Amino acid sequence: MIIKRIQLRRFKKFKTLEMGLSPSLNVIKGPNEAGKSTLHTAIIAGLFFDPRHARAEIRGCLSWDSDRMYEIGLEMEEGNSSYILRKDFETKKIHLSGGDLREGIVDPTRVAEKVREWLGLSSATAFKSTACIQQDKISQITKGEKEIGDSLQAIITGEDEASASSALEKLRKAKADLTKGLERATRYPGEIQRITALIDELNGEHKRLQQEVNEVKNASSRLFEMEQELEKVVSELSTKVNLKEKNEKRQKLRKELDDIEHCYREIQRAFGIAKDIEELDAELVSYSSFLDIQDEDMDAFHTLLGNKQSYEQTRESLQKQLEQPLPTPAVVPEPEPIPRYLLIVGAVLLVLGIVGAFFSRFMPILAVIGLGLAGYGLIKARPTKPIDLTFLIERMKGQLARIEAELLGVEQNIKYFLSRTGCETPAACLEKYEKYKPLRAKKTAKESELTGILGEKNLKDLELESRTLALDRNAKKEEWESLEPIALEPEQFQRLLEEIGVLTERKEKLSDEKKELEITISKARATPEDIAAIEEGLSELEQKLAFFERRRKIYELALEILDKARKASWRAATKVLEEEIAKHISRVTCGRYESAKVDEETLSFFVYSPEKEDYVKAEELSRATIDQIYLAARLGLVRLIMGDKKSPLLFDDPFVTFDDKRLESTMKMVKEISKEYQILLFTCENKYDVYADKVLDLTKINVASAQTSLLI
Repeated sequence: MIIKRIQLRRFKKFKTLEMGLSPSLNVIKGPNEAGKSTLHTAIIAGLFFDPRHARAEIRGCLSWDSDRMYEIGLEMEEGNSSYILRKDFETKKIHLSGGDLREGIVDPTRVAEKVREWLGLSSATAFKSTACIQQDKISQITKGEKEIGDSLQAIITGEDEASASSALEKLRKAKADLTKGLERATRYPGEIQRITALIDELNGEHKRLQQEVNEVKNASSRLFEMEQELEKVVSELSTKVNLKEKNEKRQKLRKELDDIEHCYREIQRAFGIAKDIEELDAELVSYSSFLDIQDEDMDAFHTLLGNKQSYEQTRESLQKQLEQPLPTPAVVPEPEPIPRYLLIVGAVLLVLGIVGAFFSRFMPILAVIGLGLAGYGLIKARPTKPIDLTFLIERMKGQLARIEAELLGVEQNIKYFLSRTGCETPAACLEKYEKYKPLRAKKTAKESELTGILGEKNLKDLELESRTLALDRNAKKEEWESLEPIALEPEQFQRLLEEIGVLTERKEKLSDEKKELEITISKARATPEDIAAIEEGLSELEQKLAFFERRRKIYELALEILDKARKASWRAATKVLEEEIAKHISRVTCGRYESAKVDEETLSFFVYSPEKEDYVKAEELSRATIDQIYLAARLGLVRLIMGDKKSPLLFDDPFVTFDDKRLESTMKMVKEISKEYQILLFTCENKYDVYADKVLDLTKINVASAQTSLLI
């Protein structure tokens, strides 16, 4: 499987991040705190974290400057198909789409099964223990031993659901439930401990009844000691509680002082706003003529200007038509009959346009359209016989006169409006209003802000309140400072609370024990019947205890048998692992070591030393050699556990101990491996750039939103 692209939103240090990856060797570099570890964790979270859960590991990836949970998107390639995996930890939703998934998968369990099918690994622990190699942790191959062991066992035995590890776990749990409480005290002990406790209790009661006189004497002595101790505890507790109450009072005073300071700042802010309003009023004096002008008035003024323009255009059109010379003789062909409705529509539009010009600047357009329809009828008339055009000229003159009258009315209205605003021209009026408008809006906003602070109060009330607050502040501050000698630091106060808790618990315990002793002393008595009943109960409990002890032995025997079977599986697995390690060890050590073996019990590694002619522990070699050997072991473990699955491999700067020669040979091998496995190498250095198929510098990554988002 190959990760082609990753997108993050609100993940630890990244608000947003998009990064495309090469299918082979990727070098992801940047200085410390650049986000390498964050990206490393994000890949694991994208593959394995369940958005429905809220455990600490998942909550720990929350963005540093957001309370909302994060989102992760991965674009992956498996086989020849592309898939997109989206996880939204805020809405607890998951979606896997692409490839052969027609409708996508939204069930987290099914998505996890699909990822396991692609990677060959079932958990984040197994992935980190196998496919992840971190700086200074390259040799920790036994971390995640259980997950690795289960994976190896499944490869060898073919078991998927009921592995020996699962059976061992069930038997261990059954045994643990049975023997719970034997090694250390617990609230809910197992049957053996419960019955043992009952037997001990009955034995104690039996002994108590037989030795009641001595116990009463001992109880009396203990009661005397307890009363003295209780008196001491009560005295110490009273002193500490008094200290706690004074510190709590001091904390309360501090909060009240903070509240007073906040109120005082709000009052000062109100005075500042009032001053701003006064300054705005002074600035608005020059716009006094606009104070009674509303936005509706300005809209009407705009309409008048539009009407004026329309009338002027209509007047100009009629004047041009009247200026045209008449033909000699002044006749035109009689028009052919035209549809009657065309003339009616033209006349109606003409009338509506002239009348509507008083209400809207757009209505004269209707008059022009009506006039056009009438003209169209005249132009298209088919000549039949000559007619006189004089009456048409007179009609147009009448229209022109009406337009002139309407235009005069509009101009008078405009002149009246300009007189209200004190402006000489419409342009000056509009310009001045545009300057006045933001000042008015700013004043309105300031007044609203001041009203929000004042409520039903006024500035005089605030002045009085300010003086009252000052007096209250001084009094509380004096009282707060008087408690300074007994003030405790937060750590000291916390310790005080813990000490009070311990003393309170001790006091209650002593009081309870005192009461028990008093009752025991006052009710002490014994009879043969009581002793006989206890002995009968002891016999029954001992039989039950014997039954559960036999069951424990059965569990232990079964565990021993299954453990032997599991170790046999491990022996087979380690042989295969040794063969895989041998394929890499010679190359990474430049031929110095050529074979290795793995301890079946501990997974410890031994390499054959030509100098000693024997196998030696890897830990006895130099640090760099150890890292080389364990790198080979890691690669062998990857191939053994994953088989034909090709999970991405995450290297977190694992070669810091390598000298140049070791690094050269190792990186050549890594380069070869990247032909089969996608590798993401996280580093602070530039020396790996020459080997990379793609270099990603986190200090230069563009964190802007992607054109095609993978996120939900």
